[in-house]
Amino acid sequence: HLAGAGEDPYIGENSTDYRWMNDRAWWLRKVVPGGPEELSAHEHARVVFEGVDHDVTAFVNGVRLADHRGTLGGPVVDITEQLRSGDVELLLRFEPRGTGYGREKGMPGELVKAETFSTWVNNPDLMTTGVWRPVRLVRSAAWTVERPFVWTRSLEADHAELGIRLETQHAAHEPHLRSVRRHGSFPPVRDPEIGAVEPFDAELDITITDATGSVVHTGSVPTSIVSHRQWHEVTVTVSDPDVWTVHTLGSSNLYTLTATLRVDGAEVDTVESTFGIRTVEFVTSRAARVTDRRSSWLPVVNGQARALRGMNWMPLDLLAVAPAKTRWFLERARDAGVELIRVWGGGPTESDEFFDLCDRFGILVMQDFPYNTFFEGHDLDVALWEDQLVWTVQRLRNHPALAVWCGGNEFDPYHPANAGVVGVMERTTSDFDGSRTFLRSSTDGGDVHPYPEADST
Repeated sequence: HLAGAGEDPYIGENSTDYRWMNDRAWWLRKVVPGGPEELSAHEHARVVFEGVDHDVTAFVNGVRLADHRGTLGGPVVDITEQLRSGDVELLLRFEPRGTGYGREKGMPGELVKAETFSTWVNNPDLMTTGVWRPVRLVRSAAWTVERPFVWTRSLEADHAELGIRLETQHAAHEPHLRSVRRHGSFPPVRDPEIGAVEPFDAELDITITDATGSVVHTGSVPTSIVSHRQWHEVTVTVSDPDVWTVHTLGSSNLYTLTATLRVDGAEVDTVESTFGIRTVEFVTSRAARVTDRRSSWLPVVNGQARALRGMNWMPLDLLAVAPAKTRWFLERARDAGVELIRVWGGGPTESDEFFDLCDRFGILVMQDFPYNTFFEGHDLDVALWEDQLVWTVQRLRNHPALAVWCGGNEFDPYHPANAGVVGVMERTTSDFDGSRTFLRSSTDGGDVHPYPEADST
């Protein structure tokens, strides 16, 4: 439509004119300038896709290098040797996938994709495909420091104890982001995809600055690198912290973590991430117990227990969302006194821009995974779901606005066809986050669906 090849799909029944697109393979081509002057002999280069939809095959200079499924992260394509030799042609072939019309239909729950974008009832004709989140060309040294995670271990009036987790990784080794083997077998003592290296000493420099740029913590942590991929965890204390809280209770203060890997005193790689110092938990309210199972739905923010004003958030557009539109709606939510937004599981996990704004506006978020109404996930590719869940948890876990992980929207998490993937969700949020509440489904543990908008009076 934007290219002038069709009418506006939002007008009348024009969307039916686009059904033919679901039965085609789609190709995208990009040439990356290369050569020795673009990439030195000591550098590595990877193309990192933050989100493609849904099945994609990647060709580099005509050679098939990657096959990927899922919309929440990946693939990662190493182009080091090709880029050092000259220009790189990156060719992507997409197969549209959805639950409705089209040659490549799927069953509900089979695809790691928001059902809204799979020709579901509220989008009957348009099946999305292509690159829908940022693509990054990453140049780095041989060793990198990756995926920082900061969480609040404890919070007192005069100090906060923070946990910091980092990964060091050899650039030639790109993990599938799965740390435990499954399917009924015992996990190996050492993951065979993560090779050992000759141990060497290194240092991790940790610096934390507040919103004004003032340093509130700095230190160096000695470590020994023994593997191509390795986790490092430290605890630091920040005195007199400026806490992050919901906008109705105070300020949404943010900090910045800067972590630098040094080998033989030389800086090798640096990574940064913003975060907030805060605690959020859910406890059982003092109301009279009237059910067999008591739900813990009373939020406690930085030690203060109170009910929060909440709302549901659905996709703002079925095709593309301008950042200004997201900002406008979140500003209206904040101005209306909304303190917690639930991101509905019929849509996608929300963007970094959405969470950045919620961080700044002091709005908490409950994020559903894209597992939707009445799903029964027979014969799911559980490994694919785990891979995509890990991408999501690692992408969003540093946002102080994120308060709750939820398995999805209006489905039975205890149905035998769903229990396996829900177990993977619960384990993944615990292993790669562990600082937030996990709800198995939006219908689990205290939820009600009154639908007051259905009452026209």
